[in-house]
Amino acid sequence: MNSKLKIIIAVVVIVLIVLIVVPGIYFAGNVMLANNIKSNYQAKNCGQVLSMDNFYNSVYPAPVADQSLSALANECALYSLAVENEGKNAWQDAYNTYQVYLHTYPKGLFVNEAQEHSAVALMAQAKEQLAAKKYNDAIGTINHILQDFGKTGAAKEAAGLMSEVYLTWAKGQRDASDFAGTEGTLKTFKAWAEKAARAEDVKSAQRELAQTYLAWGLAFQTQKQFESAKAKFDQTIAADPEPLAASGPAAQAKAATIKLYITWGDTFLEKNDFTNAIDRYQTVVTLSEAKDQPPAQDRISGVYLKWAANMSASEDFLGALGKIDEAAKSAATDVGKKSAESATADTYTAFSKSSGAQAKKAMKDAIKSVCENNKKPDLPIFGLNKERILSGIYGVEDTLPDNVLAKTPGELHYVSCVVMSTETLQTMIFYWATFVREKYTWNVSLRQVSTGDETAKTKIVGGTPPPLPKLTYSNFLDYLFGGWFYRSRGSNPDVTALATWLLTVMK
Repeated sequence: MNSKLKIIIAVVVIVLIVLIVVPGIYFAGNVMLANNIKSNYQAKNCGQVLSMDNFYNSVYPAPVADQSLSALANECALYSLAVENEGKNAWQDAYNTYQVYLHTYPKGLFVNEAQEHSAVALMAQAKEQLAAKKYNDAIGTINHILQDFGKTGAAKEAAGLMSEVYLTWAKGQRDASDFAGTEGTLKTFKAWAEKAARAEDVKSAQRELAQTYLAWGLAFQTQKQFESAKAKFDQTIAADPEPLAASGPAAQAKAATIKLYITWGDTFLEKNDFTNAIDRYQTVVTLSEAKDQPPAQDRISGVYLKWAANMSASEDFLGALGKIDEAAKSAATDVGKKSAESATADTYTAFSKSSGAQAKKAMKDAIKSVCENNKKPDLPIFGLNKERILSGIYGVEDTLPDNVLAKTPGELHYVSCVVMSTETLQTMIFYWATFVREKYTWNVSLRQVSTGDETAKTKIVGGTPPPLPKLTYSNFLDYLFGGWFYRSRGSNPDVTALATWLLTVMK
């Protein structure tokens, strides 16, 4: 066989091999590639599925291609698009694509993943809404997770995020002094937590409510709206889940309430409304611990002292002394008691220098007590003025001259106790009428006011009376018809003479 023939035979063999083997390989590859695509699909390797599917469709036309592969590739393409959107932080697009996948492939290979990642995308979106302070939107998104994706892992995180949203929202409102808004937010949060049986969140809502009422009350106190402030402090104590804690909102509210009543009392005191000031300070004593009560009681004592000072300034010294007595009873420290003692001394001094109505009455009563009972007066306001040693007078209507007469209690060192005696010098009876001549004498006892004791005595004799009339037949009827008694008086003793004597004996 020549070489030419051999070449022809070889070519024929090769052609036969190509015509027989290549189609076999082509059709075998169809089956193998389709199976590989399906295997990668089952392995959830969508990247390989989509890559091989593109090659497969370019090699095998529709008449010979496995038509089931298109559904697998389409499912992978849709799921991969959702994953791609999630990777770009396009949360809404990712969520929408996952939802399209779930709607399109309710029994698809990636149903669980699509459910889980839908919740993850919503969680990421809720966090962005929280960061942007879109609290209502964040709450709506979280509720969507809890209601529609409750079995996902993200749902557990969502409940915690709900707490963060409400608390962040409420704290922002409180910082802006929107206390009513804060209260509403926290009450809504508490209701949600109770429904979700989240005990710690209920406690957090209660604690933040208490803190809000505390801040609200302090704001009212700053505005001097004391009734409203007190109501909010009471709400603080009622709302605090741990009212006995040493440093919680309730403890702070109790301390703030004490300060409130102090400020409240101070406000009344500034207006000289002493009764209400005392009432508020008394509440401070009641609310304070035993160790803090003495200074609080001294505060009440101080109100009585200011009240007394006002009375003294208006010359109501007796009223002032009464208030000082209350101050002494209220004082709980040595400082408070000494203040009351000092106020008593100051009031007595002012009383002794007064010439007002109370001072005049006190002098009148003291003069009467000294002359009638020989006792010193109870009030220690007499004779305090050592530069003007003067006297009062009792028993006659005459008034001592200014250089002798005491006009203030402090000047009243002595009392001239005068007893008038009458001496009948002559008596004449004419028919039914009696005619007498009388001479008057003052028996003066000078008594010291500080003791009631007599220090000197004298007599001041009055003038001689004129003689009795001479009766004649022409004038007797005038006298007889004039009455049954006729007195010829001597002049009263001269008060000037008394004053002259007093100047010699008063020391």
